[in-house]
Amino acid sequence: MIEGIIYPWFGVAYRIDRIQNSMENTKRDHTDHSREAIIHAQKVANLFVNEARLSDNEFAFVGDEVKEINKLQNNDAHRVEVPIVQSKKQTIRTELYLF
Repeated sequence: MIEGIIYPWFGVAYRIDRIQNSMENTKRDHTDHSREAIIHAQKVANLFVNEARLSDNEFAFVGDEVKEINKLQNNDAHRVEVPIVQSKKQTIRTELYLF
């Protein structure tokens, strides 16, 4: 997780939505679905939403906003396999979105 010091930039290197919503392949990808993990994911998501609400930026037309949202949803994810440090044979699969 990163947080900007001067500018309000925030980012995560993991998918906070997966903690709450995805129960598939839990054992294979080692996703933590504990109560503490879900509370953490909700706090991070709420931070992003609250910071976005501070912005005065807005779209002039709803159609422009929908077009940009569709770009995000249709953006191809780069699938990456990262080796686990303790094991040379096991990897963790993840997705990387570049904007």
